[in-house]
Amino acid sequence: MSSLLSYTEQSIEKISALLQAFRQRQDGDALQPLLQRWEAQIAAMRDYAQANAHVAIAFVGGTGAGKSTLINALLDADLLPTHSFRTCTSAAIEICHAARKTWRARLTFLPLSAWEQEKQLFLDEVAASRESGHSRFDYQDFLYKAWALYRPRSGQPPLPFPLDDLLVLLQQQALPDSVQNLLAQGELELKARSPEALKAELSQYLTAESPVWPMLQSVHIEGPLPVLEDGLHLIDLPGLNDPNPVREQITRRYLQQAELIWLIFGAGRGLTREVMELMQSQPFMRQIILDGKASALSFVGTRADDFVPMLERQILNLPDLSDEALYQVRNSLIQQQIQQQLSELTLWFSNRYKVSDPGASVLQLIGNTLQESPIYLTAALAYQGLQQGFAPAQMRLETPEQTGIPALREHMRAIVATHGIKARKKLVRSQFQQLNTEIRRLVERLKQRQLLQNLDQQRLATLSIQLLQLQQQARHRLQEIQQTLQQELKLRQLAFEKQWRYALADLQRSSPELLENWQGFNWQYLSRAVRHQGRYTSASTGVHLDLQQDVLALIEAEVGLDGYAFFQQDVLKELDRSHSLTQALLEQCVQQLQVPLAAHPELLANLPGLQTQGAAILQEQAYRNRQAAAQGTRQLQRQVGVLLETVIAEVFEPVFEAAAGLSGSGLKQEILNLLGQALQQLWPVLEQRLLAESLQPALNSLTDQLLDYQKALLESAAATLESFYQMMDTDKAPAQDDGASIK
Repeated sequence: MSSLLSYTEQSIEKISALLQAFRQRQDGDALQPLLQRWEAQIAAMRDYAQANAHVAIAFVGGTGAGKSTLINALLDADLLPTHSFRTCTSAAIEICHAARKTWRARLTFLPLSAWEQEKQLFLDEVAASRESGHSRFDYQDFLYKAWALYRPRSGQPPLPFPLDDLLVLLQQQALPDSVQNLLAQGELELKARSPEALKAELSQYLTAESPVWPMLQSVHIEGPLPVLEDGLHLIDLPGLNDPNPVREQITRRYLQQAELIWLIFGAGRGLTREVMELMQSQPFMRQIILDGKASALSFVGTRADDFVPMLERQILNLPDLSDEALYQVRNSLIQQQIQQQLSELTLWFSNRYKVSDPGASVLQLIGNTLQESPIYLTAALAYQGLQQGFAPAQMRLETPEQTGIPALREHMRAIVATHGIKARKKLVRSQFQQLNTEIRRLVERLKQRQLLQNLDQQRLATLSIQLLQLQQQARHRLQEIQQTLQQELKLRQLAFEKQWRYALADLQRSSPELLENWQGFNWQYLSRAVRHQGRYTSASTGVHLDLQQDVLALIEAEVGLDGYAFFQQDVLKELDRSHSLTQALLEQCVQQLQVPLAAHPELLANLPGLQTQGAAILQEQAYRNRQAAAQGTRQLQRQVGVLLETVIAEVFEPVFEAAAGLSGSGLKQEILNLLGQALQQLWPVLEQRLLAESLQPALNSLTDQLLDYQKALLESAAATLESFYQMMDTDKAPAQDDGASIK
């Protein structure tokens, strides 16, 4: 059980005993509506604790970006293998704290069938290349994988390595028994007494010396790491375009779960070309930008001290600058260059994606968010050297602060303070404090009944009539707020559905552009792609084709920004507006109550306390509403993406089957003709499946969910107002929740 869940359960145990005492009172039946609402809140807190046991930072960057060295420096632990000729970057590595003395790692491997499939694709590619008479065939990347798995002898493969020798290795030699057994086992657990010992164990699987690094799927590491003890998880992710679908799905899941995304790159003159291409890629746009995580991005440059001072002085025309000052000036210029690159990236987005009126505001928001993203430049090796006692004279940097690692670690602490377990415990604690406040309010109302019995009955009757009128006005206004929210959400839903219909019509007209792009592919690659559900990665060159993702990218370019505006801005704005109206109503009611209560100072004295308690309750409820609504809208946005992929796959599957059976001259054009037919079939199917059968019901469900959130807020408001009004009425049950009448 996580510390957050344990803390929540302890709090639930304390407050449940108090609720049970109320239930056993003589008037316990009259308290049932209020008690049931409190129990629902308690259940929601338990669900929250279970779903938010930790906060994750995903490290995204290319090979050689220095992620492993950076993570080791941040953890102050020599844990991950570094400096390998070919460190494995295909597996997701998750690191977390465990309150024990030992260190553990759980390694998960791909099945043997995954390698057999990749091997067969390579053999097919070789055969097709030779059949077409091509003399050049680049297979170095695949060679490293095959050499690792079969390992004819120690060391790296001799280069150049004849293709015929590689074919003999693949066709005449089986994988070693040790490799086959490990793949059949599926998982392996490693244990060690120190991070250095675990690193030595991991090096047998994560580096080029390992016979199974190409088949590694994921790694989970845990140990006594104080910097992570507040629930922080660090996740070293592979690329977003992994040719292996299993690893790609793991990466996608981690990106969805991670609250923060750190882009890691070698700090030369700014963001590397690899990072810029990553940020322009369709997976990055879909999984990070359009998923609402632009604000979660940080940019972390590594090896900031990797430059030649003499050359740098010449480039900057600063011949008299000291090394320390030169380092600071260089870092400042790099940060300015990154800001410029991010500005250019926003311009690229505007050219890549259709920008409507709502989309323009989204694009501006994305651009501003990227511009405000934190940028850190680090020198992890220098930091480790200083920590190990190397003299500053032996190094370019003299203090740990100059390496940027302490500043980045402070950034991690700020993340923990905002998102970590302590912060989440604080949120849970505030919710229980709200319950305690409501319970105290109930106790005060029970005591108030005795006070009311001593008032002059004629004065009380007059006052009760006045309060009843105000009470009816407040109830009517609460219902108006609910109805207004319902109407506005419906209008936004209809507008969004209309945008989708227009977009599908535009997409149908732009289909020839996609076919023209496919026309540019090598006919062999295109033929292999249709034989593998539209997806093919060259084992030799690494060229990647994914026809279905190309269709999805075309759709997202048309409607992605508008979808972001609807799901992550529009509906939440309406909810926020409704929250504000409810808070304003509470303040208005307090002002109205002061007039009739002016003649009753013994009652008027209770009003400020009730107002403070009520405002706190509504604020807490509004916060929970918005958090739940934001999560619900984002989840629905993701469901729309999954549905798009499903429909595209269903439409293209029979086309791929038909195209796979084609052969002879004109093969490429025949394949393109079939793909064109699939595109023409897709748009009307999408209109039916997406809008009529799926999106419309899902949006209706979302609207109902948002209205339920608002209803909970209005019920809290009604209960608060009842505290004001019913304190005069000795004939009614003290805790009736008349807010239940709000529809």
